[in-house]
Amino acid sequence: MTRNLYITGTRKGVGKTTITVGLTSVIKRKVPNIGFIKPLGTRDIARTGYFLDEDTLLVHKACDVHSSLQDASPITVDRGFPTRSYSETSGEELLRRIEDAFGRIRSGRDLVIIEGAGHAAVGSMLGISNALVAARLGAKVVLVTTEQAGHPVDEITLNRAFYEKHGVEVIGAILNQVPLHQLKQICEATRDLLSRHGIHLLGAIPPFRVLSRPTLLQIAEFLEGQAVSGRDRMSNRFRGTLLGAMSVATAFPRLFDVGEENLLITPGDRTDMILAALQAHSAMARDGRILLSGVILTGGIVPDSFTIECLEQAHVPGLVVETDSFGAASRIHDYHPTVQPNDRRALKLIHQAVEKYIDVDYILEKL
Repeated sequence: MTRNLYITGTRKGVGKTTITVGLTSVIKRKVPNIGFIKPLGTRDIARTGYFLDEDTLLVHKACDVHSSLQDASPITVDRGFPTRSYSETSGEELLRRIEDAFGRIRSGRDLVIIEGAGHAAVGSMLGISNALVAARLGAKVVLVTTEQAGHPVDEITLNRAFYEKHGVEVIGAILNQVPLHQLKQICEATRDLLSRHGIHLLGAIPPFRVLSRPTLLQIAEFLEGQAVSGRDRMSNRFRGTLLGAMSVATAFPRLFDVGEENLLITPGDRTDMILAALQAHSAMARDGRILLSGVILTGGIVPDSFTIECLEQAHVPGLVVETDSFGAASRIHDYHPTVQPNDRRALKLIHQAVEKYIDVDYILEKL
């Protein structure tokens, strides 16, 4: 009989997909014959005749899972606020589609990993909440949460109650993004508190620095930007952002004190600011320091050819985006990068962290 593991979060932004990738890669080494499905996702990738959630493609590629991508992403919806309502009947129809796709994924498999779409009630609008789907698929749940906003025990117990209402067992919880210097202390305190509610803490994972620093390519895709220089350096990562809104006379001396690997955000016609930043970048490079990882050129304005040539000579990627500088800075600040299927370094770190900090054997024993 197939064992079914449902991995989901207590809310949005807890790193559920990263943990799913790590758990899937570790479990696959212990149980090679596995399948994967994300019952409810977003319409991120268009294929002939269907849409695909990007997390589904990530897990398949990163963890070498072989199954039908269409079956693995049976229900997808547009991002943003819904513009139509759904009846109970359509909810049952969607559940049947999920069950049919799951049946094909499960066939001949020893274990199926199912990725949820957020907290326990996500999907209720469609009549296919995480808890209901987990119940219909006969899966047991692992909750992923973080201590960064509110107390995780409150969120874990709230979500567990919703799953229990649907007759679904929660195997335990994983704390994600826990500061390494507090890992032991937070883990011990949370384990004690959860045990009072009969919930098992499966482990705690420190932050992945490689994932907290997006690449220029990720930002280009996120902002739908066009590279005009440094196309061979789009894998550059950045530590912070600089908003080029002040005068050059004021900004130039400050550039030497803002640290390294910054992303400059400035209108595409602010040639003075761009050239001043490149001058500071070159000066710092002589001391082995890197001021700029890239430049975001806002307002949809492509700089003149001389400025683009200067960016090329400095090996600094320039990315033209349609939004204004403040809008670009705000969106980049709110952006939460995810691991890419071709980022082998990040995938290895995630695998090693899950193997080290999470009790995967306990999860398999409980399935």
